[in-house]
Amino acid sequence: GLNGAGKTTTLKILMEMTKADSGRAEVLGYQVGREGLAIRQRTAFLPEGKKLFPYMSVGEVIEFVRPLYPTWRREREEHLLKTFELPWKRNTTE
Repeated sequence: GLNGAGKTTTLKILMEMTKADSGRAEVLGYQVGREGLAIRQRTAFLPEGKKLFPYMSVGEVIEFVRPLYPTWRREREEHLLKTFELPWKRNTTE
């Protein structure tokens, strides 16, 4: 869609990053506004061109977001760090 059409706003509403003015929505059968954790456990939203916590290291970002996901898998974390060669202390802007 065109810029300004509401794509990012719609995604932010579905991920409960912003509140809708009206209406209701579901993602994968889960109701937005009531089952946000279940939605976030099964989806991801990465806005284009945005840096995630540029002042943090890779490890600090992981430690910050890990508690948000009750089913976080440390073995998967370790696998991804190794696969992408991400040093724990590396700054996220590097």
